[in-house]
Amino acid sequence: MTLKSSSHKQFTAMFKQSMRHTIVLPVLAFMCLMFFSINESIFSVNNKYYAHDRGLFFWDDLRIFGGITEIANICFVMAGVVNAMLLFNFVWSKKQTNVIFSLGMSRRDIYFAKLLGGLTPMVCSIVFAGFLEALNCFVCGFDLTARFFAMAALVVLQYIAVYMFTFILSSAVMANTCNVAEALIFTGALAVFGTALENFLGLSFWELTHGASISQAEEIGLSAKFNWSQPFNAFGGYFDERFMEIYFKEDVHITFNHWSGIICALIYSVIIVLLGYLGFKKRRNEISGTWGRAKGMNEIISAIVSFYAATMCSFIIFDSTHGNGGLHTFFIFALAFLITNIIFRLIFGYKRKKELKVALKHFPVYFVGFAALFIVFSAGLFGYSSYMPEKNEVESI
Repeated sequence: MTLKSSSHKQFTAMFKQSMRHTIVLPVLAFMCLMFFSINESIFSVNNKYYAHDRGLFFWDDLRIFGGITEIANICFVMAGVVNAMLLFNFVWSKKQTNVIFSLGMSRRDIYFAKLLGGLTPMVCSIVFAGFLEALNCFVCGFDLTARFFAMAALVVLQYIAVYMFTFILSSAVMANTCNVAEALIFTGALAVFGTALENFLGLSFWELTHGASISQAEEIGLSAKFNWSQPFNAFGGYFDERFMEIYFKEDVHITFNHWSGIICALIYSVIIVLLGYLGFKKRRNEISGTWGRAKGMNEIISAIVSFYAATMCSFIIFDSTHGNGGLHTFFIFALAFLITNIIFRLIFGYKRKKELKVALKHFPVYFVGFAALFIVFSAGLFGYSSYMPEKNEVESI
């Protein structure tokens, strides 16, 4: 009974300590969000006609004026990376790691106490700033309708999802790497995986599937129906100035597509939390401060980076053989993957001769997997490319 009470107090203490270490950026985020709220108040008082004509959307300046949305997303992304480094930098030092692991807490408690400590201040600051923004709109005389609250929830959850995904991804990578250089490189490689995969699928369909058009390639991309590949920009391409201007004037609604980016970012976050914990649970203390000894992360990142290089080589070939990609494209893709995989392992591997053998040993598995993908696309996605819709399914031509 005493042990349970002590363990609970240790978890709480580490949780509070983690919040103190990461409180600066949430405070800055709150101040920036309130700046836009105050700016909207001043603008609405001095420009009543314009404000009422536009409807004064929730944090209007953040989403309408060009570039600010992207800057806001980048700031939350950077905040997630920085806070993850502040909380998990102990794993890069054997001395600090031994101290943390000797506190009598399980690795599960250490991992989740730090995760919750890094998430709570930022989430609270965004939610509280959102509440004050809604109050600000009410004081300025604007109706807080259901459509307003739908937009408000979407914007608040967007920034929470962007920060949460970035922080959790960075935390999982940093908790399972050996040094800060590896952590940053591996985080960057994983961050762009969704976008690279979407481009690979769309362009492979366009180039390998006979009879496919560029419009079909754009439509087949999963992001055309579901924003799964842009977790760092939960709004994706569904929100633009035109949509914002007509949202309160015409019969347009926020659809499931608009929520899809946030949903995917949150789903990815849950999966990454579990994977990060499993790796952290098996982490060996002696790898701290070394180079290339995080076996699991090295295997994942070497495959991902090799996939990027192979994809780029294939696209260069596609440019010269538009619509005629075939067996030669596949072999060049596979060769580029193998060469890059070997080079990456030699750079980031701990025992280079052993890493070379591992790369050659694992390559047949990757080769078979890529062959299956190319066969599917070359076969027209099992008839999808020649599919003729029913008359009642055609909305416009």
